Amino acid sequence: MSCPILVIGYGNTLRQDDGFGWWVAERLIEEPVEGVQVIACHQLTPDLAEPLSQCRVAVFVDAREGEPVGELDWETIAATPSANASFTHSAGPAELCLIAQAVYGSAPAQAYLLTVKSVHFEHKERLSPEVEEAIERATAMIRRFVLRTAGDASQPSLPLEGDRLLDHHNA
Repeated sequence: MSCPILVIGYGNTLRQDDGFGWWVAERLIEEPVEGVQVIACHQLTPDLAEPLSQCRVAVFVDAREGEPVGELDWETIAATPSANASFTHSAGPAELCLIAQAVYGSAPAQAYLLTVKSVHFEHKERLSPEVEEAIERATAMIRRFVLRTAGDASQPSLPLEGDRLLDHHNA
């Protein structure tokens, strides 16, 4: 394995808050964390299966429709394909993990999705104030997760925001 933890932040920076994941990844690239590989991209594509096959833990970062705007959610990803997955432009995190396993014989032992809620997906290059503020919270959450995970290779621990566990097991 080339990296213990891979963070993939994705989204369209020309569609306002949809660019959240991309901006979080860019922040982590600017301020690297030891043992973490970071990829910023506009969408999830099958070529990401190769780096996924080389990590122990994957964290995907994205925006999603919902309120309250700026709220972060942390979910465990179950590696099961969705009913409409075509393994091309509609591949999601679970499908990419399955592709990594099928093509490279290895996939992350654990995968998570960190999302920010928003209703602002217009054609604008600027994030809403709530989502822009959430970038700092998300990067801090990922850094805490990395520190906790680095100590125990067999059992990654989910990040905490204050005393509230942000896990919505999607298994």
